[in-house]
Amino acid sequence: MRNKIYRYLDSINKSISKKLFFITMVIFILFLSFTLIVQRIFFENMYFNKKSQEIKSVTAKFIQKYNKSESYDEILELMKECEEEYNTYIGIVEYKPGFSIAMNIEVVDERNSRSKHIMEIVNEIRNNKSLMQKLVSNNIAVFSVESDYSENKELVCVTLDESNLIVATTSMLPISEGISVIEEFYKYFYVVAIFIILILSYVYSNMITNPLKNINDKAKKMSTLDFTERCEYESEDEIGNLATTLNFLSYNLTSALTSLQQTNVRLQKEIEKERQLEKIRKDFVAAASHELKTPITIIQGYAEGIKDGIFSEEDQKESLDIIIDETNRMSNLVKDMLELSALESKVIDLNFEEFNLGEMISSNLRALSNEINEKNIKVIERYCLNPIICADKFRMEQVVINFITNAIRYTKNHGNIFIAIENDGDFIRISFENTCDLLSDEQLENIWHKFYKVDKSRTRKLGGNGLGLSIVKNILNMHNFKYGAKNTERGVEFYFYCSLVK
Repeated sequence: MRNKIYRYLDSINKSISKKLFFITMVIFILFLSFTLIVQRIFFENMYFNKKSQEIKSVTAKFIQKYNKSESYDEILELMKECEEEYNTYIGIVEYKPGFSIAMNIEVVDERNSRSKHIMEIVNEIRNNKSLMQKLVSNNIAVFSVESDYSENKELVCVTLDESNLIVATTSMLPISEGISVIEEFYKYFYVVAIFIILILSYVYSNMITNPLKNINDKAKKMSTLDFTERCEYESEDEIGNLATTLNFLSYNLTSALTSLQQTNVRLQKEIEKERQLEKIRKDFVAAASHELKTPITIIQGYAEGIKDGIFSEEDQKESLDIIIDETNRMSNLVKDMLELSALESKVIDLNFEEFNLGEMISSNLRALSNEINEKNIKVIERYCLNPIICADKFRMEQVVINFITNAIRYTKNHGNIFIAIENDGDFIRISFENTCDLLSDEQLENIWHKFYKVDKSRTRKLGGNGLGLSIVKNILNMHNFKYGAKNTERGVEFYFYCSLVK
């Protein structure tokens, strides 16, 4: 039993709803009990004081009218009026100087039991020195006496008026009986009041704590980073302000968390991009090393052979031609690497001018006619009328040469190359399509990377170091030209868009 009480008290201590209910209930019960006890203690005195004031008031009114009366009948009428209206019996006793109090009854019949009772009251005053002294000093005395003709006590007010004593008596309910009735009533009232207190305490505690519970639930969800719900408690009190503040905090945290998530996504993309760049850098170093290692090895081998005299005069001449070719290849590689580095660092300024793109393409095709004829490639050109563009002519020629040499390199013998310039609104579309094997999605994505080669084992006859398309990409990006590559029914097509000068 004791453990159950401890557990209950512990649950009250941990629950604000139970705590508020318990405190409210105890306060109301204590207040009710205090009220009942105070009434029980002071009821008798309050009742006596109230009746005393009433009988004094009635006596004063009677004396005021009595002094104005001129006949015996008027006095009787006044006495009857007091008895009927105020339930107060009035007796008049003659007071003679030289005697304490005379025994004569004026106006009242001596055979009347009430008259005898009045005389008993007068005797009580005469025999009671304190009452007599109080009457002489204050001209009025109020006290209670036992009644011989009634079961109740009587409240007596004796007033000294000139040569008469005005004695007023009124019945008093037994205080003890009244108190017992009140106590009986309070028993039922106390039970009902406690029941009502329990209900009101429960309603009051829930009215205060339910919004707090709701706010607490939302706060718990916020602690798990769930900001989807809001506190719906709308009020201008402290709890309403708390709910508004919590909603405001939820909104700010949601905004901050969303911003943080977006920043985190961007950071992850940047990290991934940095990883890819790091991989590209490593691949660049590896590819550059590989591209430089091969010609260096060739040059070293032929140079050592010439030095050791193992070649004939004719072989020495051929070896020197090979050394010169490899030296030129290394020079071109270094040149392209420097060119690409300058483009990526954006230190190059473009020199814009207007020129005919079709004429530039045709001119470069003629310059590369030997490579084209060597593989018996057929070039099919289709240009729109007067394709004048405004761009850096030198850089765009690099783009054209790289696209043409790339097409020649991957076109099989007796294959075709299709070059087209087509109108597309305010733009023109330039495409270089060659017949070859189709590329995979991965290859289409990586062909713009530095040193990336689709065919790792291709011959070195046409050169190619994997930097051409990367240079093209940077030049087109600097011009803000759209570009791309895709598979077609005939092979692979490279294309880009540029503005047309009208």
